[in-house]
Amino acid sequence: MEKYFEDLDTMINPIKKEISSAIEIGCGEGHVTKHINDMGINIEGADLYGKIVDTARILHPSIKFNVISLYELSNHNKSYDLVLATEVLEHLDDPERAIKEMIKSSQKYIFLSVPNDILFRLANIFRLRYLCDLGNTPGHVNHWSEVSFREFLERQRLSKIQLKCSTLWLMAICEVRADIYDH
Repeated sequence: MEKYFEDLDTMINPIKKEISSAIEIGCGEGHVTKHINDMGINIEGADLYGKIVDTARILHPSIKFNVISLYELSNHNKSYDLVLATEVLEHLDDPERAIKEMIKSSQKYIFLSVPNDILFRLANIFRLRYLCDLGNTPGHVNHWSEVSFREFLERQRLSKIQLKCSTLWLMAICEVRADIYDH
């Protein structure tokens, strides 16, 4: 995870001064949320599952965490300079709808990370995990390569897409175009 956080920093640091508020949706136990908070960015975390939000609150008591579905993020009636979804899109039946919700809730940027599918599956196979599913992690219903992830993001009409391969993950920081976001 050290490399993941180093690469995350290289993508967030250039825009850090432009961010006064952020949310990580699908935050799990809040480790990425805490990392962003430690960078000096005012962030809150949200996840669909109350139990995991309770755990995040215990682990990181100085950060605000709420139970929110990514599919209903814009109903939260709040906008942010940065909306993050790390290791979330691969689990969703409708990732396009999720991106639309993120766009509605972001004033400036969206950060996404997903498994680099081929490498992620190979790593699982080398660890002798999920062999019956050819290394596919349970719950992963979407699979991207660097090329297919870029194409997916371009179809969402995001601009200035910066994509980075971080070992087993693909990371993207994208600007939200003013003509497509709707509050």
